[in-house]
Amino acid sequence: MPTKTQVFEVADALLAEGHQPSRRKVNERLPGSPRVILQHLDAWRDERAYRLELDLKDLPERLQEQVATFAKDAWRTAQTNAAAAWQRERSSREQVRRDEAEDREHLLGLLEAAETRVAGLSAQLATVAEEAARLRSALGRTEKLLSDARAEAFWDRVMQEVHALLPAEGSITAEEILTRLQPWTTRGSSMAKEKLTPGTLREKMKVRAKYGRYLRVLDDGSVARPAA
Repeated sequence: MPTKTQVFEVADALLAEGHQPSRRKVNERLPGSPRVILQHLDAWRDERAYRLELDLKDLPERLQEQVATFAKDAWRTAQTNAAAAWQRERSSREQVRRDEAEDREHLLGLLEAAETRVAGLSAQLATVAEEAARLRSALGRTEKLLSDARAEAFWDRVMQEVHALLPAEGSITAEEILTRLQPWTTRGSSMAKEKLTPGTLREKMKVRAKYGRYLRVLDDGSVARPAA
């Protein structure tokens, strides 16, 4: 972005070359924002006019008259040139405003496109979240089914082992059965939902006896082989 010093230097150079400093001429030698150049150029005009008035007071009277005559002629010429320059400046400013308006429209278009994309991504994310929740629920149900199946398979193996321990005649209690189960069966109970205790074993045996599987439960709570 052009600085005030840079604009002043270019304007002074143009004036020394006999050119009327204008935004367009300054801009040709000093690329940058037209709006900034106009601001600095206005400051240059104010400052140079003020200094010129102070310098003239120090000149000899005859020289002041010559300068005044020259200034009048130059002023008439400058007025004509200034009118044309002003039209060019005005056109330039209008072009800058048009360019800025186009830039705003472009940025608004980009913003609207971005908002539309964000809305689409949000909808997709919501769909993905719903699908993830459904999958988690399905996974939970599957894990429960697997856990139930493993527990059922474990207790069926226990009942098979209990059936093998049943005496040919008489009965046996849950406490006695526990002392005769294989060590790996006892250790395997740690993976079941319910621990292998006398109370749990009695409940499991009652369920199997109810459906006539593996054994039968006697009145005193002990178990025996199924009736032939």
